[in-house]
Parts: sequence; C-alpha cells; structure tokens
Amino acid sequence: MKKYIVLILAALMLVMPTVTYAAKTKAKSNKKEETKTEEVEKLEFKATPKVYMFRGEGCPHCEEALEYFDGLKAKYNFELITYEVWYDEDNQELLEKVAAGLGETASGVPYIVIGEKTFSGYAETYNAEIEAAIVAEGVNGNANDKVKKFITKEKEKSQVTTIVLSVLVIAGIVALIILGRKSAKQE
Repeated sequence: MKKYIVLILAALMLVMPTVTYAAKTKAKSNKKEETKTEEVEKLEFKATPKVYMFRGEGCPHCEEALEYFDGLKAKYNFELITYEVWYDEDNQELLEKVAAGLGETASGVPYIVIGEKTFSGYAETYNAEIEAAIVAEGVNGNANDKVKKFITKEKEKSQVTTIVLSVLVIAGIVALIILGRKSAKQE
C-alpha cells in the first residue's frame, strides 16, 4: 500500500508542471487585451484592417491615440488590438520582436503598426497618415499584416512546448508504473 501512495505522489509530481504550464499559457493568451471591433459600413473593405497598438498603462499619448481610434471607428470599420507593454513582459517581448522584424527599434509607446506602416508615439499630426494606412490595409485585404506572423510564431512555440511537456509527463508516468510493477514482483 505504501508503494502505491508513493507511486501516486510521484505521478502527481510529474503532472503538476504540465498543469501549471497549461495554466500559465492560458493566462498569457488572456493577457492580450480584448479586441475592440465595431461594425460600421461607411467604406467597403476586402477585409477588416487590423491596427496593432503597443501601449503603456497610464501613458497620456496612448490614451490620446485610443480616443482618436475610438472616434475613427465612426468612419471606418477596423479592428484595434492593443498590448500593454509596461507591466507585461510577454507583450514587451512581442513589441521588440515586431519592431526588429520591421527593421526598427521601438523607442517608446504608443507603437502603432498598420500593415507595413509604423508610428512611434502619437500626435494629431499623424492622423492623416494613420487614416491612409487603415484605408490601404482595408483595400488590400490585410495583405501586409506584419504583426500576425509574430503572433502565429509565438502560438506555435507554445503548442510545441505543451506537446513536449505532455510527452515527458506521460513517459514519466509509464516509467513509474513499470518500476512499481517490477518492485511489486520482487516482493
């Protein structure tokens, strides 16, 4: 009986890292803030343009940009996806990867990406360029969505890691069962 308790405890110890990792992965996926979408049929697009905004909690320029985008939704149908980077290391890492992938260094927030066009910081003088980029992405059907590939790569890495951990846990449990049976036979 004592051996079975030890075997069960060992199996639980092997399963816990997978459960913890799965919970952490789910929490990371929930860190991406809710996507804000409104249906407005002012201009026909091939696809809904995606506007990615990396921002800092409490950043006044970020708040101005968010207000601008909220107002712009009355004119265009687009998807605003925001990532808080000051307090979220995963989002900060994503920002750095996206900027590097676009041949830039993100020097501050907000960092806005619309297709191939980027904006570092925000000022009202950017409004015409931002609007033009949204229209271009909508007309092109999001053909230039550069951020999507970075997000997809991160999800694929997470899935591979989960599979590897699961296989290791199963192998450990099988090994414990085999060892438990061998020691039971020896008695």
